[in-house]
Amino acid sequence: MTAIDLIPIIRIVHRTIREARDAGNDYASQTRQAVLAVIEARPDIPAHEAFTFVQGVRNGDRIS
Repeated sequence: MTAIDLIPIIRIVHRTIREARDAGNDYASQTRQAVLAVIEARPDIPAHEAFTFVQGVRNGDRIS
């Protein structure tokens, strides 16, 4: 999967975190919701990889 293919998933992560934060959820809950959103959008991604991906997006890591 290329970085271009990941753009929609990155957007899902940002949107989910923003909505969770605006709803008053703490960091862990925001992350959990984002992981679940990634898994919903891409059920082929295992949970541990979705978690690592979300953490990378949150940390501003370069996604390739």
